[in-house]
Parts: sequence; C-alpha cells; structure tokens
Amino acid sequence: MIKVITILLWLALHPVHVTIFGIEYSESKKAFDATLRVYYDDFLLDYENLKGNLPDFDFAGGKAGTSRLIKDYLSDRIALESEAVRLDFSIESMNLNREENELTLGLMFRCSSPGKYFKVKNSILTSLYNDQANLVILKISNFEEGVKLTPGNEEHLFRTDAGE
Repeated sequence: MIKVITILLWLALHPVHVTIFGIEYSESKKAFDATLRVYYDDFLLDYENLKGNLPDFDFAGGKAGTSRLIKDYLSDRIALESEAVRLDFSIESMNLNREENELTLGLMFRCSSPGKYFKVKNSILTSLYNDQANLVILKISNFEEGVKLTPGNEEHLFRTDAGE
C-alpha cells in the first residue's frame, strides 16, 4: 500500500507518460482484482493508433458497448498468465474523471488456484512514447512486488511462493 501511495504522490508532482496496473489475488473470489489507471487523452491516442478509428465512448449511460470496445483494446495491450496459461478477464467497473483526465478500470481475472509463476504484459502506449512507464504491482498473499515496464520491456515474469 505504501508503494502505491508513493507512486501516486510522485505522479501528482511529475506528470509523465505512465500507467499504473495494480493486481491483487482474492482467495475468497478465486480471482485477481486489478485496477488499471491511464490518462484518458493518452488512452484515446493509443486506442486510435491500435484500432485505426476512435469511437464515441459512453461512460455515463449504457456502458455495454463501451465495455466491449475497451475489453477488445485491452486484450491486445495487457495480459496476465498463471503457469503459462493466459487468464481471461472481465471489466467490473469503468470510471472517467474528466477533471483529472484519468480513466480507471476495475478488472477481474479468474484463477482458481494461483501458481508460482505469473507473467504480466502491459504494452499500453509503448508504441507511442519512448519514455512510457507502465508500473505493475502484483500482490498474492504475503508476496508483493512492483516493476516498471517500458517500450523495450513490455512484460515481466514474477516468481512467487503462492503455489507451494
């Protein structure tokens, strides 16, 4: 938790090209709860760069269409693998704060039993900005580790003791 607060304070003082992807295993849900934060204007640029068009996202009304479009985009940009098996995810919440220019997505990755090895990929904005930093924090039980992913290093393999 201290790591997250430190990162958020740093971002407030030094705005750069950054995303934050926090992932925590919930034993009761048998799933990973994840939060992804990205500057909304950067998200729009990356979406258009990947998909070739920019739809009119609706965060206020019926969100089914917007959720489907964002899930399709995220499927190309992020991944969580447990023991080399890619985990499917659902979008549980979407919040756009226009004042702060921040899009926050709540995701859930189903995983009945966490193993020892987890690979996380985050390539959001890496094709647009050479200085892109995608911060990833993985928490499983007593294991917590954070890494910085960049255009030259879009994924990281975590080794935990969760599967022992």
